[in-house]
Amino acid sequence: MSFSNLWQTYGPVVRSSHFRTVAATGVLILAAWLVSFTGEGGTGQHFHLGQTVTISLVPEGESYLAVGLALAAVGIGGLGIVWGALQGLRQRQVNVDELVSIAVIASVLLGEYLSAGLVVFMMIFGQLLEEATSQRATAALEHLAALQPDRAHRVLQGDEIEEVDTDELQPGDMVLAKPGERLPVDGVVIAGTAAVDETLVTGESLPVHKEPGQRVYAGTLNQDGALTIRTEAVGEEAYVGQIGRLLDALEEERAPIVRVADRYAKYFTPAILLVSSATWLISGNLSAALAVLIIACPCALVLATPTAIVAGVANAARQGILIKGGARFEAAGAVDTVAVDKTGTLTLGTPVVQGIIPMDGIAADTLLTLAAAVERYSEHPLGKALVAHATEQSLALPAAEDFRAFPGRGVAAQVAQQHVLVGTRDLIESQDVTGVPSQEQAPQEGSLMLVAVDGRFWGWIQFADTVRPGASQAVEHLHALGIERVVMLTGDRQQEAKRLADTVGIDDWHAQLLPQDKVDWIRGARDEGNRVAMAGDGVNDAPALAAADLGIVMGGTGTAVAAETADIALMRGDIGQLPTAIAISQMTLRGIKQNLLFALVWNLVGIVLAATGVLGPIAAALAHNLGSVAVVVNAARYVAAPSKLPPHVHQERVTQQPDAVSDPV
Repeated sequence: MSFSNLWQTYGPVVRSSHFRTVAATGVLILAAWLVSFTGEGGTGQHFHLGQTVTISLVPEGESYLAVGLALAAVGIGGLGIVWGALQGLRQRQVNVDELVSIAVIASVLLGEYLSAGLVVFMMIFGQLLEEATSQRATAALEHLAALQPDRAHRVLQGDEIEEVDTDELQPGDMVLAKPGERLPVDGVVIAGTAAVDETLVTGESLPVHKEPGQRVYAGTLNQDGALTIRTEAVGEEAYVGQIGRLLDALEEERAPIVRVADRYAKYFTPAILLVSSATWLISGNLSAALAVLIIACPCALVLATPTAIVAGVANAARQGILIKGGARFEAAGAVDTVAVDKTGTLTLGTPVVQGIIPMDGIAADTLLTLAAAVERYSEHPLGKALVAHATEQSLALPAAEDFRAFPGRGVAAQVAQQHVLVGTRDLIESQDVTGVPSQEQAPQEGSLMLVAVDGRFWGWIQFADTVRPGASQAVEHLHALGIERVVMLTGDRQQEAKRLADTVGIDDWHAQLLPQDKVDWIRGARDEGNRVAMAGDGVNDAPALAAADLGIVMGGTGTAVAAETADIALMRGDIGQLPTAIAISQMTLRGIKQNLLFALVWNLVGIVLAATGVLGPIAAALAHNLGSVAVVVNAARYVAAPSKLPPHVHQERVTQQPDAVSDPV
């Protein structure tokens, strides 16, 4: 993801008042720490509450300036938290805001101003990350809209062409789509033929031949030929626009992740207030009651989740994995089902020659040589793949003369005094070629290019997408991590999906799916109680990424729409990073639970000791700070920790050549 794309996505967040609040709080806390570390201390100011309790206004040895800076940070950053706590109480909801408010107030009363400021900063910084996550949904819709051209060529009576804004088009209008342009409308082809790249919209891995009577979609790329299209839908009513509406609706209904700390806070906060009050009422010792609040001051509990998440994010970044939302990251560790797209995710999305199938009496090398000699002058992706394959076979390609292109259908030329025709079945049959087998007799797998020489059919050339290196190992590693099901959801054809699933070891697969179909499958899986992660790269995957508990995009090849919708980006575009991302998520969730368990046990033991008078306010404050330090130290272990992949995974990464090319499927 480039800097310009990052700024386009997160610029509104950076320019927001919340970002300024976070930045100001962070700067003030840093300044207070520097002043406290390097400056001279004050004489100390205290407020005595009764005979047993002393509240520090300026602790001994503390700089007045440091105290002022820290309190300014608490004031600037903490007002929103306190307001959120009050709002929660008004709605009879106890969440982490109440815990943070107690922590901040108790820390200030004890003179732990830097601790109070740090807790405030961590809390509002986490809220800022959540804002950035929601901003990605807006950016995704903007990228999606950009796929549709702003201008179109409208065909008037008498074949006159005028250029108009796409918004001016109405159903029934005739539109001309020239080679190299993205189609501006959904509609039906009235005249012309062309190869159209529909990968980003439908998931079809290879260009689709379009001819009169066939449907086309806005945002798809016309690779060659000219198409006259009768408009059926434009703008928000077009197929891409419908994906945008679906994506917007999914973001609205996407249930927010309940932070683990919020779940504990519902019970922890009332219990602490009850114990403190009971201690005061039973013993009459205000010092013991305050000590209960101090030791229970939930700094460790509040820091438990964000510190572990920061460590996990740093660990992932070292391995080329970008975690873009802490709350979703927290949920990722519980994933038990992984759904993956086919084209661009499990495969590279580029065609390769799968096989040469000559008729009886024809040599395969001869068939390949003549076909590649003609296709050398073509810009079609299949033609380029054919020439590359012939070059790999070290075949010498003779010169071709009288080259002729049939847009969207094929090419022809004279090679070694022979007339060679290479293209679709429609083209071959239209040129009175003899000996062409029926559709039922033709190979049923892959995309086919037919070859005829001097009016006689010579054979087929099969093309297929290329499996990503390490795809089968990635599926194996996901299972080793405890993932129960790995399912492929694709818009590609049934036979292509089945062959890839068998090759890679996919548990289950569903083909010829529209974006809504993928969303429906994910919703069904979630309704059954599964936690679903979805990995994809195209526009057609964006709604599924938004519908899943965790969206993962292939960062090296994914579209901007998919990248903005996802929670995790595999920046190297390596499918092997998928199990690593899941493993880091699982490890981070374990770290969160460890921190929370430690914080709760530490606080509970401290509460018992404080309530019974064993710990006074000062000892309680020391114990409270030790608990917070322990949580941070435990989280720091995860910054460079291995991601707990099966042992053989790391060995494979060492031995695998980075430029290895997998066998085609």
